[in-house]
Order: sequence, then structure tokens, then C-alpha cells
Amino acid sequence: MTAFQARLLAAAVRAPSGDNCQPWSFLFEGPYLVTVRADLKRAKSFFDYEQSATALSIGAVVENMRVQAASEGFVVHVTYGRESEGPPGATLLFSQDATLQVPRSRVEALFVRTVNRRPFLPMRLSRSKVIQLLEDPVPGTSVHVISQRQAISQWAHAIELADRIRYSHPEIHEELFSKLLFTQTLAQEVRVGLEVDRLGLGPFGRTFLQWLRPWERVQRLSRWGLVRILAGQSGLLARSTGALVLVTIANGGRDSWIKAGEQVQRLWIRAHELGLQTHPMPVALFLDQRYQQEGYGRYLPHHHSLLKILRERLAGLIREGIGAMVFRIGYGWKMKGQSVRLEIEKLMENNRPFPR
Repeated sequence: MTAFQARLLAAAVRAPSGDNCQPWSFLFEGPYLVTVRADLKRAKSFFDYEQSATALSIGAVVENMRVQAASEGFVVHVTYGRESEGPPGATLLFSQDATLQVPRSRVEALFVRTVNRRPFLPMRLSRSKVIQLLEDPVPGTSVHVISQRQAISQWAHAIELADRIRYSHPEIHEELFSKLLFTQTLAQEVRVGLEVDRLGLGPFGRTFLQWLRPWERVQRLSRWGLVRILAGQSGLLARSTGALVLVTIANGGRDSWIKAGEQVQRLWIRAHELGLQTHPMPVALFLDQRYQQEGYGRYLPHHHSLLKILRERLAGLIREGIGAMVFRIGYGWKMKGQSVRLEIEKLMENNRPFPR
């Protein structure tokens, strides 16, 4: 592996993914040609309907590699995998372009950016920061900054509805707890999954989360309002922000979801550059996506009315296109550290060296 390839991969693996599942693998087919493929064994999730969430994370990988390459004077041409060719993927071809200029702060932001699940200050973003945030949009995507408090409240209600489904769904519950990493030792050993320390819960919250591990206990407590309380916390977080940002795509094609991931990561990197915090909250979009395509099949009877209300809410909030991601953005106390990642060697499909 060349030094250039190693730097590309170091940037690529800092891309976000659902519950830090890192559903990617890399195949170098030349010094400046790499294919990013989905690894569906790591991608398994109730929220990953038709591998849309996986495609988003692959798009974030593509954007990270684009930024790193541009900082070294390389432009990238991306070819997206066809629907008939299996899981999501993209092939990147790099070529030199001496005219490229990327601020050092952008590359630094790529490597230190992280999700912040703490409350943000309800300070509106300045117009100048919004303009900087929206520079250079990814073709095929649309970005909507939601700053009016009434609109934010409407989205918060949709997020609460979705989390009432999430926290009362046994399959989602089992998936979540199978991915939670409760100690630093376990996180360093496994390197795939969601570290509890990254949730901003504190010692009491961590203990309470461990106590909720048995599904039967959650069911009993739900009769006393546990699900509503947890969902209400999500709604409170959605309201505690400077703005919400919605990314939409015109159609549900695989390449559109990958481009949405590129756009989301571009926004998150820029946000970090501007001193802003971000927190993805796409559960409502993913649950609704499955409901629209499959109906009630994977849901419980008491979810049916919630799904109908959620569909009505989202239809009013998303007037055109398909909602691919919604996230909080604003000012807040920074999270320290970053999520662990798999060793690069474990993500490679080949290790044959190329000449420098």
C-alpha cells in the first residue's frame, strides 16, 4: 500500500455510520483506483431498509476521501454501483489537479468531527454561517435549514412519535443492546458498535441503560410511561438546538442515497469548521421509509396508529423529494474523544502492494 492510499483510508474510516457499524470494505485496483463496497454482515439493522443507511455511510466515506485527496492536489471521479450489481458501492479514480485548494481546517475537521448528543443552546445560526455551511452542494441533493421555532417543534413531535415506536419495538431493542459497548475495554477489543460513553448519559444514565437490558423489564415499565418519557427526551433534544437540517433526494435510487451521504458529511465537516455541533436524528425517516414500502408487516399492532400519524406529519414537513437525513445543529458543550474504529487491515479486501 502506498503512503497516499494509507492517508486516504485513514480519512475514509473516520466516516460516520449507524451505531458505528462501519459497513465498508476497500479494494485497491491500482495506485489511484479504489472501490468501496458495502459489508452487509456489519450493516444489519432494522433501520437499514434496502441498505439506504448503508449507502449514506458509503457516501460519507466517499466525501472523506474526496477531502483528503483534494488536500494533496488530487481530484476524484466517482462511479456509483448499479442497483443490479448487489449491495451499495462506489469506485473512486483519483487524478492530479494542481489548482485544487482545501483549507487545512477542513482536513482537521474531518479527523476530529464527532456526534454530540447533548442539548444545544437555542441560539439561531447567523446568516453568514448558514451561507458558508451550504457552499458547494452535492448535485442531486437538496438541503433545507429549519430555523423557525414552530417548524422545529413540528419536527420534534415527529421525532417523538418515531421514538415511541423505537423504544417499544422488541427487534429494535435487541439490536440496540447487541451493539452497545458498556466499557472502554470492550470498545477497544470489539471496535464495532456504540460506546455508551459517547451517548453523554453520565454514570447514572449508563447504569440505568444496563438495567433496561431485559426486554420484559422495558415492557413492564412502559405501562408506567417509560416509553413516553424516553421519547420525550428525544423531542426535547430536537427542540434544544439552533436549527434542524433536512437533506432530501429526488428519488430512492442507490446512487441518490450515496450522494445524500456525501452531502451530509460535507455539511458535518463544514459545521465543525464553523464551531458548530451536530447530532443525526433520522429514525422518523427510516421507520417511515419501511412503513411506506412494507406496511405494518414488521411492526406491532400498537404501532399502527403512530405510523399513520407519523406519515401525515412527514408528508406535511417534506413537500418534495425523499427525506434522507435530518440532524440538529448548533452551539453546545463539545464531546471529548471519538468513537473507536476497526483496524484498516480488517477493512481491506486485498493487501498487495503497489509501487510508490
